[in-house]
Amino acid sequence: MNADDPQTQWLTFALGKETYGVEVLHVQEVFRCPEISPVPGAPTTVLGIINLRGEVITVNDIRVMLGLPEVGVTDQTRIILMERAGQKLGMLVDSVAEIITNKASEMETTLMSTQGNPFIQATCQKKDKLYILLSTHELLKDDEVFVE
Repeated sequence: MNADDPQTQWLTFALGKETYGVEVLHVQEVFRCPEISPVPGAPTTVLGIINLRGEVITVNDIRVMLGLPEVGVTDQTRIILMERAGQKLGMLVDSVAEIITNKASEMETTLMSTQGNPFIQATCQKKDKLYILLSTHELLKDDEVFVE
């Protein structure tokens, strides 16, 4: 491995026809979508809460966070469990694809990531497929993504 070109691993997932990714480093687990209990008065990004092995987890709709239209839960829908400062957070996605490894030199910063959408960190192209890589820091930094 070249120290001048560090590698990172990304868990990729689908939202509609696009493929997105989050750094594996921040992912705890991936699981099927259980029943989500709505929370009255919660922010628009929050779908509700779930009970995961006795722990209450807030679940966010990543589509809403990215400004995409909402869709219903299907057999392919998954929740990506992530963690920030000891708090766990679920992100609802259409389906999970694979883990890819990227060298820093393969990732391109885009106009969207610098000016438009703070959640987009970079893009990368692998085997004629475009991946939109999301900033885990941005996804998990907003206090509105957690239900207290």
